[in-house]
Amino acid sequence: MKLKVTINIEVEVEIEGKFYPEKYGSFYKSNGDPGEPPEQAKFEIHNVKWDSLDITEKLDKEGFDWNSLEEEIIEIIENES
Repeated sequence: MKLKVTINIEVEVEIEGKFYPEKYGSFYKSNGDPGEPPEQAKFEIHNVKWDSLDITEKLDKEGFDWNSLEEEIIEIIENES
C-alpha cells in the first residue's frame, strides 16, 4: 500500500536570490518631465537549499507559496536595515 503523509516541520534552509529595494516615485523629474511611479520592494528567489541539497524544483512541484516567502524575506531584510 502506498501512503502519502504531509507533516509540517521547521527546518533551516538557505535561500539565494536578488533584493530590489523600494523605489520612491515622483510626479515630475527636475527638468519638468513626467516622473515615475513608486515600486514596492521585491525579492527574486533563485534557489532554496536544505543541507546543501537544492530543493527549489521540489517545492515548485508541490505548489509552494513563493509570494508569502518572498514577502517574509523582504520584511526580514527591511527590519535588518
